Amino acid sequence: MVRKSRRKRVLIWVALVGVVISGIVGGGGWYLLGAAKQAKRHLADALLESPESAAVVSYTFDDTGARVEDGRALFYNADNPLVMASTMKVVVLAAYAEAVAGGDLDPGEPVPVGDLERYYLPMTDGGAHAMGLESLGLKTDAHGFARDASAEITLDDVARIMIHYSGNAETDYLIARLGVDSVASVMTRAGLEQHTPIRPLIGSMLAMFNHERASFSITEIREVIDEVSQGDTRYVDGLTELYARDPQWRASQIAFMSSLPDQGISDAD
Repeated sequence: MVRKSRRKRVLIWVALVGVVISGIVGGGGWYLLGAAKQAKRHLADALLESPESAAVVSYTFDDTGARVEDGRALFYNADNPLVMASTMKVVVLAAYAEAVAGGDLDPGEPVPVGDLERYYLPMTDGGAHAMGLESLGLKTDAHGFARDASAEITLDDVARIMIHYSGNAETDYLIARLGVDSVASVMTRAGLEQHTPIRPLIGSMLAMFNHERASFSITEIREVIDEVSQGDTRYVDGLTELYARDPQWRASQIAFMSSLPDQGISDAD
């Protein structure tokens, strides 16, 4: 009975991802249909304005995930490597769904917000973490941290904030729970061999906005990106550990983030 319940949760998550990816909501009313059409118009405008920096891949697949040759496939700049930003969270969601279906994770497990916020860096997620917590009735402070760090939410709540609000902290927490190898396995089976390794987002944010290296240059940032692309994540992983485990370093980093101007930092995932 427990296994059936978990598989039902997986189907619900898959349905949610289908909505996120396609923007098509069946039976959702005229309001949702209108919103989907507006999103399509915005996407078309973006493609026309910057055709060299955009790519689209769209095709039909059946209930087993196999591609259906129905003549409706669309591939535009499909082979051009581009930054995927928060779409990586769909991969993390798939790994989470597998872990739940396999009984490795309990979606109802209570998660202390303080543990989750070891991966939360203010001003780098467009307010996603705070909005997610507030949707669950938890109040947050001026930096977006929960006022009650001892409060608990469920593991499913964490995954929901990751997808519904694009929460970076939630993504990183799930990556830590799942393990990078589990996430990498999903990428391999999905045919995403060209994607750079998925690591906790906060390491990259700390590399760009770091109180110890405030004058970090574009060249140095590109060097870090190249290191991660080649599988060398020691620097960003080290920063993640410092922020999560060293209270003094963490406090200095939060103070540094507070001193930065708002523009150009939020939603940097």
